[in-house]
Amino acid sequence: MEVEVQDQSQRDDKDHEVTIVVNGRKIDLNRKERLDYEEVVELSGLPTGPEILFAVTYRNGPRANPEGSMVAGGKPVKIANKMRFSVSPTNRS
Repeated sequence: MEVEVQDQSQRDDKDHEVTIVVNGRKIDLNRKERLDYEEVVELSGLPTGPEILFAVTYRNGPRANPEGSMVAGGKPVKIANKMRFSVSPTNRS
């Protein structure tokens, strides 16, 4: 699964461009309306593996989902400009 991320120098098409924040790091996404759990974890840059689970929460989302949490295999959430995601490793329970 690959998410298209662009830095400032690659910006040509401003349609559907959104800047989100994942663990304090700004990320520009082009042509993306929704993100799922796996994509947010990938964008966090944290090491992953079969035994590593993550707690993913978000805030500053659109009216449809202003804040909440995400789970592996769950539905993607609609994203909005300046939406903030927090990704942290958690213990398997």
